[in-house]
Formats: sequence, structure tokens, C-alpha cells
Amino acid sequence: MPLAIRRSGRVAVLWGQTLSDKAAARPDYPYYNGMPVAISPGGWGLVVAGCALGFLVLTFWPFPTFPLSLVSAGLFTLIPLLALMVASGWHPPAIFRRLGLRDLGIAVGFGLLTLICSFGVGLTLSRFIQMTQNEVAVSMASATPLELVMFLSPTLVQLVGEELVTILPSWRCCGSA
Repeated sequence: MPLAIRRSGRVAVLWGQTLSDKAAARPDYPYYNGMPVAISPGGWGLVVAGCALGFLVLTFWPFPTFPLSLVSAGLFTLIPLLALMVASGWHPPAIFRRLGLRDLGIAVGFGLLTLICSFGVGLTLSRFIQMTQNEVAVSMASATPLELVMFLSPTLVQLVGEELVTILPSWRCCGSA
């Protein structure tokens, strides 16, 4: 189990190694943040079960229309987070940190890069094979701004849930406390 960062003067000590103030000020590994939270193997089993349950809710309890579409997407995200909080002794999820301008810039940059790459791959493939139209993309092309918000808001919540379901089950395998 890793030792918490102990401050001594202007340096921090972690695992017997001295870190500079700049290194100690960087964001720490999630759910550690200078105060490790021990989660038992049974707790990790609960987290994995929460991820599976969230996925089952999303899969077998879909709501096609807004605002009910937020229910299944929200449960898909909240069930794994709730399981993590139960397993950690009700500590708030330290896996999220405040977003700064740099973080926002990185997110926008990767979003643009994803669009550019997707367009490039689609354009390249369309030269070699016949493509079928994506009906959702066709309907979104003529959607009003309100319809776009109603479609994309559950998608945003679901994307956070997808990241949780991807990260949380593998977290224990990667040496988390």
C-alpha cells in the first residue's frame, strides 16, 4: 500500500523518494490524491458488479425519447459511481478533478481531431466501397438547436458512464490502493 505524501518543508516524500514542489503539486493518481483509500477485493467486486449492472440497465431499459432517455444514461453512470463510493467507505469520487482552461482546450482539440480523422477515414473508404447513410446523422442535420440538445445531453451522460465502465474494472489490476 503506497504511503501518503508527507510534506516536510518545501518537499514531499513518497515511498522514500523526494519530489520537488512542482512534481508534488501535479494531479495525483485518481482516488489517491495524497490520502489513499483502501478498497478490499470484495469492494472491487462490488465496483465491477456495479459496472455490469449499469450496463444491463442501459441495454435492457432504454428510453428512446427525451427526457426519459436521461434516466437510463444517468443510471448507467450513477450505478458504478455509487458502487465505488460504497466500496471506498462513502468517500466522494476523487476520480474527477476541476477542469481548467488547459483541460478544456485539450478536450476541444481532441474533439476536433476525432472529427477530422473520422471525416478522413470516411472519405477514404467511400472511394473504395459503397457506404450507407447513417440515419441518425441525417436526422441531426435537419434538427433544431433544441432537438440537438435533447439528443446530445443523454449522449454526454452516457459517454461519462462508458469511461467509468472502461476504467473502473481495470483500475484494481493496475495497482490502485
